[in-house]
Amino acid sequence: MEKLSALLVDDEDKALELLKKLLEDTYQFAEIRCADSAQAATTQLKSFTPDLIFLDIKMPGKDGFTFLKELRQENKTPEVVFVTAYDQYKFLIKFCDVRSRCEGITYDMGIKEKKGQEQI
Repeated sequence: MEKLSALLVDDEDKALELLKKLLEDTYQFAEIRCADSAQAATTQLKSFTPDLIFLDIKMPGKDGFTFLKELRQENKTPEVVFVTAYDQYKFLIKFCDVRSRCEGITYDMGIKEKKGQEQI
């Protein structure tokens, strides 16, 4: 199986560290890069084409939805997983499919807890 590449975009250092560690522990990623803002992610994407982007929704400056819209306008459309930080050392990942159905998974210090599905 070919290993994946990922770009993690989040303004919270702890969220970036935890997500990077979780992904590294899967041994499914050949390269994982991090960006602390949409602007930094744009710079990374000039020389890096990831298979996946893990994207925070709320960030200073440009939010995740605006960033994604701009990527699509430039015909750059890797798979995107929205990630949002909350509480200390926890974050919620929303996996969204084309029917706008999302499945949330909460990670707390590396322990996975499935939280079910919801419509957005």
